[in-house]
This record gives sequence, structure tokens and C-alpha cells, in this order.
Amino acid sequence: MAIDRLAFYAGALAKTDRAVYQITDWAAGILAPTYLTRVAETERERYIPKKFGQHDGWLFLNYFDQIAPIVDQFAGRKLAFLLKHGDVTANTILPSFAKTRPVGSYGNSIILKLNTNRHWSQADFDEVKANDMPFAEKAKRVVWRGVSSGHWYADPKSRHSDYQSARFNLVLDWALANEDWVDVGLTKTTRQFDNPKSGYLPTGAVQKYRKPPVSIAEQLKSKYILVPEGKDVATGLKWALTSRSVVMMPKPTISSWLMEEKLEPWKHFIPVKKDFSDLREKFELANENPDLCESILDEANAYMRQFEDEAQEKALQTKLFEMYLERIKFKVAPGLGVRSFEALNVRWEKA
Repeated sequence: MAIDRLAFYAGALAKTDRAVYQITDWAAGILAPTYLTRVAETERERYIPKKFGQHDGWLFLNYFDQIAPIVDQFAGRKLAFLLKHGDVTANTILPSFAKTRPVGSYGNSIILKLNTNRHWSQADFDEVKANDMPFAEKAKRVVWRGVSSGHWYADPKSRHSDYQSARFNLVLDWALANEDWVDVGLTKTTRQFDNPKSGYLPTGAVQKYRKPPVSIAEQLKSKYILVPEGKDVATGLKWALTSRSVVMMPKPTISSWLMEEKLEPWKHFIPVKKDFSDLREKFELANENPDLCESILDEANAYMRQFEDEAQEKALQTKLFEMYLERIKFKVAPGLGVRSFEALNVRWEKA
């Protein structure tokens, strides 16, 4: 059965006829009614970095650059919409465009294809196409390289908690395994490890799990590629699903434009426990069932083909904007002042 992608991305918006929201809190989502290239430098230097911090200001503008071609189609209209930038792991309070939302949640987060340079890198897809080989010719090995994103709490009681990163147990249990069939390692650690107030393992405690990076071309020499989530979705999942290496991963908890929650265990990937305690068992099972692996690969490759038509991808995002602008309106709460919300009355213009 074909997935109704528009309804999936729209979430609750798909069932909303019309709603008016009173805006009272910037933390609910960044107000993003207009963005003109000619004032980008001014905003980059002053307003946005001051309001959201230097990193968040840059990230916000980066996201807006990506949706500008979509919003350009509505030039001349009054626009008011919310754009939540960064890694979104909880539903937004107000109707907001976002890169991700929790699995099974059809609330106020409307998914757009954001941060595409990282998550939908054409260079990655091209590398797969240029270097992949038949599954039967690959080494019987499980491989993973990645960053220590997500929560890595030092408290032993947190090790198997739901909020601990899946990568935590993967690395602690398998990075130092002296076995030919598994090759797991960190390429770098995130800055939270340097903050003693974070509760994370200190940087020194995880350095022993560091290994040299492994290119996509090298990973494709293995029959199985591990793809655990980080802070939100797994960046490499898209290119891995286009390859002839079987994806092994815990069941996704976050969905993006890829619609991760629509991926089915044993149909599109081989499921493993979040703590990877069954990794050896699943590896051996896969080796004993090459026909099953080939079937999983065929289904995974077929799943990815629905994202290949760029015109269709743009049309879907345009339709999401149309739905949003037709059904969602905002009213400024009295007493908040106009400075923060004055852009509500700005018309979108092509730069």
C-alpha cells in the first residue's frame, strides 16, 4: 500500500480546517514570516544571533536558505509561519515546520526536507552508486563509524535507560571487541563531553573508543551496516538504504522526511535491541539466511526510490506550505510589544 506522504508530513495539520493561535512564547518555535537575501548579513550579524545565539542564528538562516525556493512561490502574499530549527525530538507546541518529530506523533510538527546537505547528500548517494557491489561479494562483517551524538550519561543506572543514546552501548560493548566480524568506532566526540555539568562521560573516558574514519566506499565492502540514531535521526540511513549492504538498527524513535517509522523490521532492515546485546545473534542469523538479506535489500532499495523525483519532492513541500497558510493564522498576544512580531505584517518578496 502506497504511503500518503502529504498526510504523514502534515501531521495534525491534515485534519485541521482552520485555527488561530495566539503567540505568547518564542521558545515554542521561531517566528519566520520573511527572509530576504539582501538583509541576510544584517540579520546574521545582529538580530538573529542576538536573539538565539551565534550557533542557533547560523542554523536558523541555513534552514531558511533551504526553504526559500519553496517560499518564493508565494511572493506578494502575507506570510506567517513557524520554523523550528535544529534537532527536534519533541512535538512543537504551535504548528511549526521542523526537520523531525517523535515516531507515532501526529501533532503540531510539520515535517519538511531540511538540512539536506547533511541528511540527503547527493555526494553520499553518488559514492554508493560508484562503489557498491553485490551483497554476495561482500565481507561477512558489521561496520559502524560515527559521532558520539545523543546522551552519554556517566551514571551506571542510566546505561539502559530510554534517554541514553543507542550509540553509547554500541560503542562501550563493541568498539574494543577483538573480533574480525565487527568493526565499531567513534570518529569524534561532541562538545558536551568537555562540560562537567552535563553528567556525560568525560572526554578522556571515551578516547579509547576512537578509530580512524571509514569512507562510505569502505563501509560498502561489508555485508551489514549499523545505523543507530544519534541526537535525532541517523544521518547515514538514507544512503545505506540505497546500497546492497543490509541495514541493522534498533527500531527508530524519530521520523524525518524519510518517514523512518514506516520502515518495517525484517522487511527493510534487520532489527537489533537498543543496547545491541543481540548483535552477534542477528549477525549469525543474517549469515545463515542470505536469501532473506537479498529480499530486505530489494525492499529497502524500492523504499528509497519514492524520494528520487526532485520535482515531486518540491511539489510536496509546496503543498505543505499551501495547507499551512490556508489553515493556520496567528494573533499577537496583547502586551508583548510589536518588535518581536512586527515581521508578521511583512510581505514576502523575491530577493
